[in-house]
Amino acid sequence: MKAPILRWQATAVPFRLQRDALKLGPMPRASLETFVDLGLTDRDIGNYFKVAHPVVAELRKCWCISQPNAEPPDGHPLNGGSAAARQYFSA
Repeated sequence: MKAPILRWQATAVPFRLQRDALKLGPMPRASLETFVDLGLTDRDIGNYFKVAHPVVAELRKCWCISQPNAEPPDGHPLNGGSAAARQYFSA
């Protein structure tokens, strides 16, 4: 007997990630959001659920879950801004 296709499986998750997503529990997106909110890294989450951390990162991307402890990109105001902005404001 085939397992029923869950609603979340049919939407944002590619077929190749569905088996790993099921390892996150009956509500995988909510589980992943919770662990990210707690400040765990992709590696920590992957180790906990026994899933490769690149898969965790890909699932976060599929479900638009950003990591709050991620470093801001270069040029971002939280990372000191651009060199031109620093020079302007330091004068």
